[in-house]
Amino acid sequence: MRVVNLGSGSKGNCTFVECGGHRILVDVGFSYREISSRLSQIDVEISSIDTVLITHEHIDHVRGLMQMIKNGKQVYIEENCARVLGITNKLNVHTLSGSEFTIDDIIITPFYLSHDSIACLGYRIAYENAKVGFMTDTGIVPGEAISILGECKLVFIESNHDEQMLMGCGYPYLVKKRIISDIGHLSNTQCGKAMVQLQYLGVKHFVLSHISENSNTKELACQTVADILTNSGLVIGGDIVVRLTRQDEKSNNFIIGE
Repeated sequence: MRVVNLGSGSKGNCTFVECGGHRILVDVGFSYREISSRLSQIDVEISSIDTVLITHEHIDHVRGLMQMIKNGKQVYIEENCARVLGITNKLNVHTLSGSEFTIDDIIITPFYLSHDSIACLGYRIAYENAKVGFMTDTGIVPGEAISILGECKLVFIESNHDEQMLMGCGYPYLVKKRIISDIGHLSNTQCGKAMVQLQYLGVKHFVLSHISENSNTKELACQTVADILTNSGLVIGGDIVVRLTRQDEKSNNFIIGE
């Protein structure tokens, strides 16, 4: 299984996954042209993408969705999100209600997260002995998410904001209140604590994702998480490997399951 994040943050989110003869995008939060450009940087033609998994209906996750549908990609999306986007009856759109499903030999397990969208899903993608998980855009970490992601070798996890930096940034008060709520986004601290739980279940590789450009920095996210992991007795680079996504460019190239 090959996994490459093409960009993550409030301006757009998209991750490429290749396994079992399929080429999958998790979210399409950039324009079709921009996704094509970023895919070309990893020697992938957008015409070869056959499947799109959508987490929720916010624009930074679905900006390129209508063009994907027009170009015949198989789209999997939570049923209520499909309804509000008006795509329920579109050809090649498959609506989900949280149940596990398969694409040939690939097993995909969606699970509900806590976000201020119509509905928001995380995903685990499993092929043979490789499993990768995605959990962004959630204000809390549901127990089900820990259970499902605990079987993965690689997890993309939200590390959206630093609490103190958020309170001091220029966002309106209501936006700040939304972000720190149970239906907002995970802080660096919440992310680190979730990583400790997941590491104890066997997850070794993590990618900090959806890092805010206004209420966080990559350095602060890494340092906060590192402090939590170290204080829990974990050795970074030994027990656990931590990487980052970037908003404006692709990052990392994971090959798992070999």
